[in-house]
Amino acid sequence: MEKIERTLNAKSMFSVMNTLELLSRQKGLTVHVSPSGTACYITSTMFYVEIQLENDGDVMDVKLAHFEEAPVVCDDLVQLLR
Repeated sequence: MEKIERTLNAKSMFSVMNTLELLSRQKGLTVHVSPSGTACYITSTMFYVEIQLENDGDVMDVKLAHFEEAPVVCDDLVQLLR
């Protein structure tokens, strides 16, 4: 999380998504971007994180879930990624 915080100085949705994808893949996580490009899903075998972005790249919402459980909004991750 510290690495994301230090390197996520992006100015557009495209650069935010690219940075999230790069960092996630470096850590061995799977990344999926929604067709609209406004949501990023970072998954592992135990959990997933859903990051919703505005068109300008600002983080709107972050949800965290263990598989087979309902996702919950994670305010700490929202603040960190903003």
